[in-house]
Parts: sequence; C-alpha cells; structure tokens
Amino acid sequence: MFTTWKKQKGKLEFSLQLNKTNLINRGGIEYMKLGLALAGGGIRGAAHIGALKALEENKPIRQLDLTEEEKKAVKSYSFLTEKPIIYLANIKESELGNPDNEYVLKVKEYAERENAKVVSLCAKVEEDLSELTKEEKQEMLDALGLDGSGLDKLITATYDILGLATYFTVGKDEVRAWTFKKGMNAKQCAGIIHTDFERGFIRAEVISYDDLIECGSESYFR
Repeated sequence: MFTTWKKQKGKLEFSLQLNKTNLINRGGIEYMKLGLALAGGGIRGAAHIGALKALEENKPIRQLDLTEEEKKAVKSYSFLTEKPIIYLANIKESELGNPDNEYVLKVKEYAERENAKVVSLCAKVEEDLSELTKEEKQEMLDALGLDGSGLDKLITATYDILGLATYFTVGKDEVRAWTFKKGMNAKQCAGIIHTDFERGFIRAEVISYDDLIECGSESYFR
C-alpha cells in the first residue's frame, strides 16, 4: 500500500518538475554568465543552477536548503514543488486514539525528509461530524476522546506551515477574523483592515485575554 502511494506521488512530483525544467534552464545559464559582472548575479545564478539540478534529479525544490536571497531569485518561476506539503493519513475510527499505525509512521518518516506535516484523520468520522449540529458534534468528539476534529487539525496545520496566524476585531455588532503573516507587528496588522489604519497608527494597548474575561470590559482598564 505504502509503496504504491509512494510511486504515484513520485509520478506527480516528476510531472510538476518537468513543466519547469526548460524554463529554468535558460535563465540559470544566463545568470551564471552574468554572475561576475552584475551585483547579485552570482547568487541568482547559483540559485537557478541549484533548482535546475534538483528538477533533473526528480527532487522537489522545497528540499533545497536555499537562503532567503536564493528563494527570491527563483520566486518568479512559482515552482509548485517549492510549496509546502501536508500529507493526510486516512485511518480507521478504532485507531483515532492511537493514530500512528504502521503506514502512518512510514508517511511521517517520508514527510520528515521534506519538512512536511502529517495530519491523521478518519474520513468516515469527518463525514458524520459534518452533518451534526455544534452541540452534537461536541458530544461525538467527547465520546471518541478527541479534542478536535480532523478538519480543525488540518486547518491549524495549514496555517502553521504557511506561517499564518489570526487576530480578531470585536465590536457590538460583529466579531471578525483577520489573517496575518507571523512576524508582522501591530502596525502592519492594522493595515490589513485598511491602509489608513497603518498610516495613522499611534500605539497598541495590550490586555491579556484572561484579565479581560475576568474584569468584564475594556473600560475597567482605563
């Protein structure tokens, strides 16, 4: 089973890489010729040649140990094999409490070499959960001894591997979620809502969530 999956994945990786080989070939050679003459050309040329070599060896770009400058050099090619990967392992309901069966462990071992993530879930359970109300869903999760659904774990893993996080704005009428890149400061996050907020940003006042819930409102802290 695992061997068959590995062969199918290899064919997919190869087809994705083949589409980019001719494109990178010309650019890599040109930049290597210019490497000694142009500032930054050496870095760009080396990155192109490294990417080309990986493609020819049927190796995903994400496995290369590229510096930030080298990543920028090949970014315009939009390599699909550079994108981060999450493997979903479909397991039996009886294995939910101990999801690392023989096959899942093999997938995790394979994923580790690619700096990829693995999320285990039971597709049948996920289907059943999708048809339940919020209360019924929680009852089923409690009965199964789970702290969340497989879909919730997949969303969390996706945000993590993409370097994303969420903050919330709260008003009398609505609560909204905003996605930001990890590492952005409060001023940059304000600009996600509107550029005027970033330009006119003065300061951020911080209240811990636990203190806010205990005291009941922001006005308590003013």
